[in-house]
Amino acid sequence: MTLENSQAALHVMRDVGVHFTNKTNFLSNTSHTEIKPIKRDGEYKDLYRGLYEDEEVHEIKFIHEKKKQDVRMFFSLLEKEKIFFVIAVRGTHYDTSKGSWQKKHKK
Repeated sequence: MTLENSQAALHVMRDVGVHFTNKTNFLSNTSHTEIKPIKRDGEYKDLYRGLYEDEEVHEIKFIHEKKKQDVRMFFSLLEKEKIFFVIAVRGTHYDTSKGSWQKKHKK
């Protein structure tokens, strides 16, 4: 992750701390972001490791094209949306067509 993307990730974390009471409220108070659900499929399946079967993973996608920042924060909401649980922060997207990233990076 680049320095600029790291700074953008910290900005998104700050916005979560200040504005996230629910997904709609967060989106109305932040710019350059979108939230979408992540399916338990392909490389995304690894994000579900350790979570209960009924838990959902979501992605906050922050894109600022002028500054060339692209950050994806994956999270789950616990305890009826009272706990925001960060699972991963990435500067790129997962390639769901190539299988598990863990298989490719094992030594």
